[in-house]
Amino acid sequence: MARMDKCCGCIPMRAGVITIAIFWLIIGIYNLIQNIEFQLIAVKDYYSNVYKTLEIVIKYALIINSLTILVTVFGIIVVCSMGSARLLKIFLGLYILIIVLHLIHAIYFTVVISSYEFFDFFIDITIKNFIGPLIGIYFAKVIADYIAIVESATTSRTIEDSEVANNQVVTNVQG
Repeated sequence: MARMDKCCGCIPMRAGVITIAIFWLIIGIYNLIQNIEFQLIAVKDYYSNVYKTLEIVIKYALIINSLTILVTVFGIIVVCSMGSARLLKIFLGLYILIIVLHLIHAIYFTVVISSYEFFDFFIDITIKNFIGPLIGIYFAKVIADYIAIVESATTSRTIEDSEVANNQVVTNVQG
């Protein structure tokens, strides 16, 4: 696949990676709140007959969403501080791990709710559980391409954010 120069076709790569991390941070916080609310209110009151099974699904989701928040905060710090390609690769690896965990959760959630015939009631959650990781795969490609841009800057070059249009790589001659 060819390397992208812009995120989503119009956003500079660095800004795109920051936007992606902020987007996933917001989604992680929102989902964490939803999971807590669902566990405290809906599951105990309305689904007491399958509470133990759904409780496992919800606890897994709580863990994944907490990890999502931690990984995205790490990513925001690394990208905003002009972190090294090595730190960016760590962020990418953790990000891909989060996507895989989200996919595993989506499959597990679908199997559990289908086995208890709640699929129709939870169809919106099921769709969101699969769409998020699919979008995340594209975002992983954006992060990987940004890493390639950072790596293409040799040790005698630095990446300047200020006074540079489109977050281009600028060569600083140091003598």
